[in-house]
Amino acid sequence: MLFTTIRRLTSGALGTVLLLGASVQLALAEQAEATEAVAEGWKLELALFLNTKWGQYAMIGVFFFLIIAYLRFLFGPKGLMREKKWDEWNEQARKAKEEAKKKNPDAKERPSGLFYRGGQE
Repeated sequence: MLFTTIRRLTSGALGTVLLLGASVQLALAEQAEATEAVAEGWKLELALFLNTKWGQYAMIGVFFFLIIAYLRFLFGPKGLMREKKWDEWNEQARKAKEEAKKKNPDAKERPSGLFYRGGQE
């Protein structure tokens, strides 16, 4: 119906151009509808998955990952907000530990770890 209306309103080359433009517009509209139908399919499946227990666990995992990545970006080894003074203190402690090891190579080194209990072996 759109084509016949355009053809009646205009004639010749202008009518052909308008008819061609309208057909392209209709083709694009049909393609957009098909894309939306496909998109609705995966969006629906994703929504159904996120409403399950395992989907919620996956969402929590993604949020934790984003938080960890953000903090690493800010405060990681080359982070934007890394405290330079702490790096200097760590370097001083490392040098002091190396010097103490050079002075007394036979000394037993204290294990560094979370569960060190002070000599219980």
